[in-house]
Amino acid sequence: LPPTPYEAPLPALAPLLSDQNRLLARLACHALIATGKEATEALLGVLESGSQQARVEAARALAAIGDLRSVSALFRLLDSGSVMLEHYASAGLENMGIGMNFFDPAG
Repeated sequence: LPPTPYEAPLPALAPLLSDQNRLLARLACHALIATGKEATEALLGVLESGSQQARVEAARALAAIGDLRSVSALFRLLDSGSVMLEHYASAGLENMGIGMNFFDPAG
């Protein structure tokens, strides 16, 4: 879906990331991704205080959105001890071009 900045559903969507129905949680994640950068603050809140499954969905969404405001939170996830959180954090940072090593091929 193309980004559709519309903030009204954010308060209802973020709590759905921890829903026991994993399909509903994933659909909420996709809807937050489609909302774009407007969802960043809500997703950062889920990373701070959400359940483990909600944190994974929030990290996935933040990685897809690519908002620079999420960089420090994604870096903290790299040492979380969760393979899924670390994966999405690494993918998000890589997609934003952060942490890449550049070198001169001539030597």
